[in-house]
Amino acid sequence: ALGFMLVFRLSRAAVRFWDCRTSWGNIVLHGRLLVDDCIVSMGPTAPRETDEVVRWFCAFSVATKCFMRRMDIPREQLTGILSVGEIAQMEA
Repeated sequence: ALGFMLVFRLSRAAVRFWDCRTSWGNIVLHGRLLVDDCIVSMGPTAPRETDEVVRWFCAFSVATKCFMRRMDIPREQLTGILSVGEIAQMEA
């Protein structure tokens, strides 16, 4: 009985891990599609807005990763992507 409980718990943990891995993959996939559509559709006519979408999607990815890991947003990962004020806004 103890062996069955241990195998059941490990099996559930593996399922949860792969569910989270699949969800993260979907976030990345759809984010890349969004950025790609923005570059193709808006890039030539609105380069500033396209850059904003790309910058904020990068920041969203880092913030989501940190939220899921229950850690603070590392400023060094966003340096060069967002300004110091924008990083401070994300941390608030």
